[in-house]
Amino acid sequence: RQGLLTHRIGSRELADQIEPLVAPLPVRAVAFRAPEPAALAFRLFRTGLTWGGANSVESLQREAQGGTIRCWAYLESARAGEQAPPKLVRAWLAEHMRDVTSEVDARAGHRTGLRVFVAASR
Repeated sequence: RQGLLTHRIGSRELADQIEPLVAPLPVRAVAFRAPEPAALAFRLFRTGLTWGGANSVESLQREAQGGTIRCWAYLESARAGEQAPPKLVRAWLAEHMRDVTSEVDARAGHRTGLRVFVAASR
């Protein structure tokens, strides 16, 4: 039980950061990718996905160009899988999206261990 109380990955702060971006979306639209989408979905009343299935730059480009996803967050220390994308996808995010990691960490008052990106033009 104590582990649940100390397990803080910044979901609250991440939700607060992206709420203005996802609020206009329909409730059932996929709005974000994150390591623990259920925690964000609870706070935002929006649908999210893990990183499972987002294995290529091409799939992420399709999401960014034509989809409703407004935020891509991953656990920096995680290997590619449900909590984080592969290295090539991480590099693509860093190059093509706006990094708001420092804003999320500032909201938390400490380093969360998340990397957080939003579309640069939104």
